[in-house]
Amino acid sequence: SFELVGYVNSLLLYIWFSNDYELLVNNKMHFILIGKDGAKFYLLPNTSYTVGRKDCDLLIVRDESISRRHAELVVTNDKVSIMDVGSRYGTFINNTKLTINASSVLQDGATVKFGMLQSIYKFQAVSIVNTTSGIKSEHKTQLKDNMVTLGGLLVQNWKKDCNYVTVEEMMLTVKVLSAVIAGVPIVNVSYWDDYVKCVKAHEPLPDVKNYVPKCSEVIINDNISFEYKEERRELFKNKLFVFPKKSDNEKMVGLINLAGGDSVSWDTHPVSVDEIVNGKSKEYIVMQMSNIHDSIQLSQLLTDFVHNYTKLGYRTIPLAEIALAIIKCSCIKHCNPKFKRKTCVFKTCTGQVICRYVLAFHGCN
Repeated sequence: SFELVGYVNSLLLYIWFSNDYELLVNNKMHFILIGKDGAKFYLLPNTSYTVGRKDCDLLIVRDESISRRHAELVVTNDKVSIMDVGSRYGTFINNTKLTINASSVLQDGATVKFGMLQSIYKFQAVSIVNTTSGIKSEHKTQLKDNMVTLGGLLVQNWKKDCNYVTVEEMMLTVKVLSAVIAGVPIVNVSYWDDYVKCVKAHEPLPDVKNYVPKCSEVIINDNISFEYKEERRELFKNKLFVFPKKSDNEKMVGLINLAGGDSVSWDTHPVSVDEIVNGKSKEYIVMQMSNIHDSIQLSQLLTDFVHNYTKLGYRTIPLAEIALAIIKCSCIKHCNPKFKRKTCVFKTCTGQVICRYVLAFHGCN
């Protein structure tokens, strides 16, 4: 057994009061030319690059078929155009020779060849869709600038095409938990400073493993892994989470769906104890109120339902257990209405601008 004391707001709830900034950048990519030797030349938005044998941005010096000034690349927010500026031996896209001084748009995956020898590059678009959680105000401006430089898309909420989550500390928010399920890198703000430096220097990108944020949660120990596990995508399979309020369900449904489950709210989809006990296709998970003050506003019907439900030996599930189940990749103890905890007590922590609730599992398994 163990004793667990932690702020519920750090286990999902505080994210409901978060004030992360809105969409800041309207493009979402930069581009790379990858040489046959694996060397990468990064192309940033709103920039032009010269290609040639001397005094150019992309220098190709060991190929006698390359002209001193061979071609030009022009990058906008969402595309790259290439133009042969009068080279002797030509520029080719997918083996098709370009007309001199005529601009052509490169498509993702295209092969670009300069001259007649082996100066061959693969063109790739790199998409960055980044969301944040708990970023300090003094770091927001720099992060925004980095996203602008990289052509990244900075979004307020988790989306299915997010491929990064940036945080100051590893807190179990909806965004972080979504990233854990999806196998998306979770990085600190320093990652993007170094990413930009590497791109500008055309050096290998920093390894995300070296930028994992420090974990500040009291529930997390050294045995917990945030690494991707495919099983998390079906962790809540055949489980139906029943939230007391529609607003609670709306905030959690995306996360639950991502882990293979479904959810409804009591006020739009009331269920009976018989329906739960006799349900064969799904296991019902009845959730506690997210806000302790909301309990006084429960309808008599819901109050009676919870009373009869717990009388049969089931327990209602605190919101924190969704986070615990996802992190530990197990529903044996967490989100299991039949698992008996010795004590589950809500305590109020006073003196906070936003009322926070301490969830204490005294002597829980």
